[in-house]
Amino acid sequence: MTHLEQETLRAIAAEWRLSEQHDAGVVLIGQNKAYGWKSSLRDPQSEQPGVYAVDDDGHIFKTEGGNDHDGAEIWTAVDSQHGS
Repeated sequence: MTHLEQETLRAIAAEWRLSEQHDAGVVLIGQNKAYGWKSSLRDPQSEQPGVYAVDDDGHIFKTEGGNDHDGAEIWTAVDSQHGS
């Protein structure tokens, strides 16, 4: 994932946080659109593979494995170097 793609996801999440007034938790993004929020990064099986989550510190995670019917298997960090 490029730096520009990461910054785009962070901008989408920041805009969603402002409009929905959620400062904490993770913003869920699919197909470059924010569609939801969770209080913490959990339950990958409730999301399709390829969904991104951006936490309140700007860290980005992606669902991987699984399938569209049964959901993803795991959240994986996309940008482990963010903020360091």
